[in-house]
Amino acid sequence: MKNSCEIVQSNSRSHVPRFPPGSILYKFAQLFPAIESIEKPAVDSHLESLPWYDRVAETMRYILLKLEYGLSPKGHLRWWMKINLLLFLLMSLPALLFIPLLLIVAGAFVSIASMTLTILMTLLKIMGVIAVLTAMLGIFLRLLGR
Repeated sequence: MKNSCEIVQSNSRSHVPRFPPGSILYKFAQLFPAIESIEKPAVDSHLESLPWYDRVAETMRYILLKLEYGLSPKGHLRWWMKINLLLFLLMSLPALLFIPLLLIVAGAFVSIASMTLTILMTLLKIMGVIAVLTAMLGIFLRLLGR
């Protein structure tokens, strides 16, 4: 069975997954950044003349770039992280916009349900009092009628 997604190198975008043109996956793949090779990291030539805090920052930058280059010199790790960040943003931003609205609607529903329950309980109490008063009135009228 032929793989429907293969990695190709083109002039405009290097190493882009190729899907059948016109498919949903083809349109979706165009949203993501292309894979770019990473240059081998090098220490700044003026490292010795930098102040201590800049040397610390430059050393940390070099260590992180060297680690990234060691893990993925062709840039696949960076590409994977960009895609995951993009997917996270695509999924979290609508959630951050709609979840508060849903909570407001749910809170309003709970308030309305609570008020309705209070009204119904009050009506039941009133009906109970009316029933007791009616029974007492019936007993009183029977006693008077004898």
